[in-house]
Amino acid sequence: MDQTKVLKQAMQVLDEFTNKLKATCARCEDIQSRAHRLEAWYKNQTNLKIRPPDRDFPDDLKILRRDIKTIIRDFDFVPAWLAKLERTAVPQPDIEDVAIKLTRTASGFQQAVLTLLAPVQMTYNHLRVAEVKIDAWFLAQEIEAWGKETVGIPLRTHKILHKISPLDASPPPHGSEGVVLPEAPEGEPEDLEGPNSPRMR
Repeated sequence: MDQTKVLKQAMQVLDEFTNKLKATCARCEDIQSRAHRLEAWYKNQTNLKIRPPDRDFPDDLKILRRDIKTIIRDFDFVPAWLAKLERTAVPQPDIEDVAIKLTRTASGFQQAVLTLLAPVQMTYNHLRVAEVKIDAWFLAQEIEAWGKETVGIPLRTHKILHKISPLDASPPPHGSEGVVLPEAPEGEPEDLEGPNSPRMR
């Protein structure tokens, strides 16, 4: 196994998801702003028979939820894949810098996951129409649950670093205290160009 190639593949995958999350976060912030404007409109509206100005908001919120669920589903293979990388990693101190970059990439990914939640929660708080508010509530719950599932990603890459460079003394990532990582599935790490690759979905 070419560990340098595999680590760079892992960085590329995490970078791709991080970029998707950053773009999605901008959409979440836009939804939050629109929810705030709708709240102000409802507060100032005496005739409830008048249709609100942002008629596309409910559909756009549903589309946002669908797209976030797609990202979560596409990411599903990554934790087990990283666990296999950790299980098969062997000492190779000369590529420590690559392993360190992987840990930083993983931390950036986890931060991107966490940034999704705040604007969605604010959207839920702003909304008054029950039907739309329910969509925002479910979306917030789904992101929060995913955030808890992905909190182990930086810790997993940190363990890969320590197997590749056993003398590395870097502390575990912040927030990983008490995180229990599942055992790696049996078998060799799959090539990312295989059926589980985000590019193949």
